[in-house]
Amino acid sequence: MLVEIDADTASLFQMVGERAEHGVHRRYYVAAEPHLMILVTRDMPLATCVGRVCDCALGWHEGQYGFVRPGNQGRRHSKLTIYKPVKGKGSKTLAQILKAAPKESGERPQPGKA
Repeated sequence: MLVEIDADTASLFQMVGERAEHGVHRRYYVAAEPHLMILVTRDMPLATCVGRVCDCALGWHEGQYGFVRPGNQGRRHSKLTIYKPVKGKGSKTLAQILKAAPKESGERPQPGKA
């Protein structure tokens, strides 16, 4: 999936950790409340992606301690993994993905409304 990483939405993510596994340096970011979303970059900081279209994968994370804000452990989060910047037009924006992510209140936007 090609995702446009806009500066305003990227600024809502705070780095919570980093790890090197299997030769890949991963940085983990968590979205500001009320959003239940994490973002992972591979071999680059999030700042490298801002204003660019990136090859990404969207999935779920089960709220493992250390990757989410306190009090949200065990709660399902959207997870966007950013692999690399690419040329082309994004099919979605980071803002659209964040809007569709679960919220702390338990509310979730209707499918297709993102």
